[in-house]
Amino acid sequence: MAITFACPVCGGTISVADESAGGQGPCPHCRSSVLAPSLRSITNADPRSGVSPAAPLDTASAPTVLVGPPLSSTLVRSSDGSVPTDTALATEIARARADPRCAFGRYLILGELGRGGMGVVHRAWDERLRRIVALKTLQADLDGSSAEVALDALHRFQREAEAVARLRHPNIVAVHEVGELKGRHFIAMDYIEGVTLARRLQAGEKKKDPGGGGASRLPLTKAIEIVRDVARAVHHAHEQGVVHRDLKPQNIMLDGSARPFVLDFGLARIGGARSHVTRSGTTLGTPAYMPPEQADTRGEVDARSDVYSLGATLYHVL
Repeated sequence: MAITFACPVCGGTISVADESAGGQGPCPHCRSSVLAPSLRSITNADPRSGVSPAAPLDTASAPTVLVGPPLSSTLVRSSDGSVPTDTALATEIARARADPRCAFGRYLILGELGRGGMGVVHRAWDERLRRIVALKTLQADLDGSSAEVALDALHRFQREAEAVARLRHPNIVAVHEVGELKGRHFIAMDYIEGVTLARRLQAGEKKKDPGGGGASRLPLTKAIEIVRDVARAVHHAHEQGVVHRDLKPQNIMLDGSARPFVLDFGLARIGGARSHVTRSGTTLGTPAYMPPEQADTRGEVDARSDVYSLGATLYHVL
């Protein structure tokens, strides 16, 4: 008896002998490391999974993968090093391929990362470039908002796409694609695995010293390095004519090594002229980090407004 299943990375058909069920080896098509389903998983398999027992196959017509014992759960790369994958990711991709609701053009939706007033960010798999991305889409309904609010949200979304597309900096999340699919606007960008600076600070504040010694915050040197790198990224944006206008710890992502990335250019001002930051008299931004001229509905902002917000962020971090 043989077991046939689809490679979760390339979709190619793989056949293995039943005694190799549960083992791991290279896909004969894309050479990615794949885990053969166990006999138990086949018995309890979801019909949509694409895994099935099969009659013995002619090895001349269907390649058989000889697999050994399962590898550890550490990150595995394909033979050319271009496709990072592990068994958990392979399983996610396979499940997403089996669910039509997860398909969004060339992307497979793997899970939601977060949502705001106008957009939703998903963790997604890019089928064409074979990598994980952050996929931001404009909410379809915007909670029944008025036409004015919906149009403003669309303009902000488009402004973010235009702003980030101008920027190339190691501390600014890079954009790979901007487009519209079936009426849904989207931005595909780098996926940064980590936490926001705001969440990192909150985690530190929860670790209070029982003796009243205060919160366990970022080490001073690391905190200064983070704000320094953000300042360099913001300076680069200013050189390209982009003012962020919403700098705050919530819009700074830290990866596993605490390297910062500036996010969310939805309120960005593009171009050299000063501009107002309100819609129908409503102030846009975050009050705790907002400079006075931005809080004033009649105010105008420029690059100095970002410097103020960055200073407020530095105060919070320290």
